[in-house]
Amino acid sequence: MNCDKIYDELERLAGEITLLRNRILESERAATLPKMLCNLGEYVIRQSRRLTVTRSDDDIDIVAHAARGIAEATLLLHYFTSAPTASLDLLMEFVDRDFSEIKEGIVALNASTNDTRLQGPSIVHSTLAKLPRRRRPPTFGELARLFGAEPEHRSFYKLYSKFVHPSPYSVFKTQDSEITSQIRQIFLTRAAIYVREFTERMMEIINILDEPI
Repeated sequence: MNCDKIYDELERLAGEITLLRNRILESERAATLPKMLCNLGEYVIRQSRRLTVTRSDDDIDIVAHAARGIAEATLLLHYFTSAPTASLDLLMEFVDRDFSEIKEGIVALNASTNDTRLQGPSIVHSTLAKLPRRRRPPTFGELARLFGAEPEHRSFYKLYSKFVHPSPYSVFKTQDSEITSQIRQIFLTRAAIYVREFTERMMEIINILDEPI
């Protein structure tokens, strides 16, 4: 599939996810968890449109980052719609743990510099409390293993990690435009595959909501 067809597919799928997301949010039968998962839909829409806006071989780092985000969002949706242990309480526990670690990071960053212009919001110091240790979210590698996608995740990670960070190859070998263009198309192709899978899982939520009571 050439790049123009992939862009068209991403635009189409982003529009479809938007409609599915709206149907879930407007449904009186949707519980809180499916509605919370619509935030993942918004994230995938945003990343898909980043891919369709930036259409240059110079943007491979942006394409790699967006493709990775879509892949990981798809794993999260898979987890919270199919894992027996997944629940709204577990999701909020993961959110609380993340927020606690964000605050700890700001405090540690503030402590590492004397320049007040570089310090984070001081309110964090007053709100940072010793919270009970929350369960940590599964890593994306663990999610991939759970759903039988570990080999794919490992190989995809090995590829995109060379482009979302300033690796020696991505910084000093960028003049090899033919290879860069091919790798960029791999990212686009995988992104379209993951967006399609994400859309199918959103449709599964809709099908459950549409089942007769």
